[in-house]
Amino acid sequence: EGGKEIIMPQLLWGVSVKVNLPYRAGIVPNPLYSPVAAKYLLTNWLSRIGLWSQSTIDMLNFVRDCRTFPDNNSMEGFIKHQKYGNSTLSEDLKDFPSYISKQWYNSVGDGKLFAEQCDSAPHVVERRRKKVTSVKTKKEDDDCGEMMWKKTPGSIRGKLKDQKDKMLRALDAGMSLGDFEYTEKNSTVMCRILQRHASTLDMNFMGVDTFRVWFKGERRNALKNHWVNIIDNFHDKYVGK
Repeated sequence: EGGKEIIMPQLLWGVSVKVNLPYRAGIVPNPLYSPVAAKYLLTNWLSRIGLWSQSTIDMLNFVRDCRTFPDNNSMEGFIKHQKYGNSTLSEDLKDFPSYISKQWYNSVGDGKLFAEQCDSAPHVVERRRKKVTSVKTKKEDDDCGEMMWKKTPGSIRGKLKDQKDKMLRALDAGMSLGDFEYTEKNSTVMCRILQRHASTLDMNFMGVDTFRVWFKGERRNALKNHWVNIIDNFHDKYVGK
């Protein structure tokens, strides 16, 4: 045709058969149509679209100019850890008087923390105001992200340090009485001294490895209640209440 060769498929032979469909309308309905499946999708999957459609998350981030997480697993994990990972319920039920004492010390620490934060808040705000009105460098921009409510001696780290200082004061007093000898460079010896004292109270103190992590300031969780009781008793014995 027009000097061009055209290649086309051709039906060479076939069979034509008339089939009666088992439907009154004479048509085959959509095989994917299912009210049950539609209800399942609406109630179970469309409300969780972020789990299976990243394009929806991308569009939402673009429109709102923000970062949207597809689920709240990270928050649920944090809440679960706070409720169960750091729970001392079993220990508190075994020694309820110590629990009351611990809660009292916590309330005092929280009060000190709040008071120090209130005192420091005006200075933090003023420092940030000066940074905003001045010519900022990149480093200054980073420093401006400092948390106003920063950790103070009322926090877990502060309490860990206070307990360490209390133990060292008691160790110094005990060594001056000639009950034992130690150096701060030898954490094993210090731990053994506390373990021997704990045995006189029919209690168990922490192991050497755990002690070393705490003594170096690398521990992030609070000490167990009975460890704190041992340190307090050790301090009362050599330093006094």
